[in-house]
Amino acid sequence: MPKSRRVRRVGRLTAAIVAFGALVVALPGQPAGAGTDPEGLLRKARDASSTISVAGVVEIRWRDGQTVHLERVGARSAGGTYVVGRGNNIAVGAGSVRWAADDGVASRWGRVDGARPPRPGAAWRLELTHAATVAGRPTQVVDAHRPGGPVRARFYVDEISGLLVRRDVLSTSGTVLRSVRYTRLLTSDVAPAVPTVPSKGAPTKVTSDVGDEFAVAERLGNGFRLLGRYQHPDGVVQLFYSDGLFSLSVFEQPGLVDWSSLPDGGHPSSVASERARWYASDAGSVVVWGRDGLALTGVSDAPPEAVRGAVADVTTGGSDTVNDLIDFVLGPFGWD
Repeated sequence: MPKSRRVRRVGRLTAAIVAFGALVVALPGQPAGAGTDPEGLLRKARDASSTISVAGVVEIRWRDGQTVHLERVGARSAGGTYVVGRGNNIAVGAGSVRWAADDGVASRWGRVDGARPPRPGAAWRLELTHAATVAGRPTQVVDAHRPGGPVRARFYVDEISGLLVRRDVLSTSGTVLRSVRYTRLLTSDVAPAVPTVPSKGAPTKVTSDVGDEFAVAERLGNGFRLLGRYQHPDGVVQLFYSDGLFSLSVFEQPGLVDWSSLPDGGHPSSVASERARWYASDAGSVVVWGRDGLALTGVSDAPPEAVRGAVADVTTGGSDTVNDLIDFVLGPFGWD
């Protein structure tokens, strides 16, 4: 009889740090566009985040049913490197390599060589809409929606620096489900952000072979493409997907889902007719379910129905044991 494992809880600051990636490491690195092209504007925002020095405060608001939560975290970025958080509870990054640390234990990941995300408009229709002010700065606003559907996300790009300074995910009725935005922003006289790698912990490995017992789909849902496979020090396999605007990480581990050990506040749900638990958090949507001898956790910043469609496409090969998990390591920052 396999032994169930208790779930490691997600710290509020750690999840807020992950959300910061929606602004700093935002979009696929492709040639910048110009003029009134919304996709070009978002590409330009990605380029700006790797070259412009930034210091500020990022605010994350998210809705869980009728309850609205708020978290703030300090952030600093310069020349493509950044530091977010404080003490041992930090995220640091340089180039395509990321580290996340909690209580001094580091997890590391990097983009798989040669893997390119889809373009920002591959799965979404983008439109340049009204102007707005964020952190006292004028911005251009790009709306994202499915063809014929309502606006599901809104991106605010600073007119002066070209930085992405706010991102909202909306419900089908237009309610803001999750917002990540700068409330304070300085883009000059900023000291470089030099990442410091925590001294403890084993690195997460980029790998092409995760074992036959794990489910590895090249595509999920409406446009999510597999960009990376990672093996965490505790044996958990992480699959990282992007649809060009949003990211999805699927964590897999053989064993039995111990439903009693999951964090409070989740909502009963289902994934492909399997029992599941759904959480709304500052890191996005988190869904936990078990199937064919694997415990599965999906973490995504996409609109909820896009997440549901993607995780429903996860098919498993089965294993001889049955399981559980929700690891606090919530996946790569943003879409890089």
